[in-house]
Amino acid sequence: KASSKNRYLTSVTVAAIPALTGTITLAAAAKAVLTIPGAYSVSSSNTAYATATVASQVVTITGVAAGTATITVLDRNNKTAAVLTITVHKILTFLSIRKRF
Repeated sequence: KASSKNRYLTSVTVAAIPALTGTITLAAAAKAVLTIPGAYSVSSSNTAYATATVASQVVTITGVAAGTATITVLDRNNKTAAVLTITVHKILTFLSIRKRF
C-alpha cells in the first residue's frame, strides 16, 4: 500500500531457500519483506541501488535508487544460496516474484 510518503511494502512468506528465485521490482524507498524459515545472511552487490537486512527469519530488501542489484541470501546451516535480481525504479510499476515449483 502507498502511504502519504509514497512508500510501498510487500510481504511474502517463502517455504525454503530453494523456492526463492527471480526478480523483484521496487520503487526507490519501497521494501520487500520475505519471511524464510531458518538462519540466513544477506548481501547486496550494489548498496547504491538496493540494500538487504535480516532479522530472525525476516529478510527486508529496500530500494535505494534507480538501478539494478543482486541480493544473495545464504543459508547459514547448509550453505545453499538464493540469488534475487532487484530492479529499482523511480516509480513502482509492478512487483514480480517468481517461485520455483
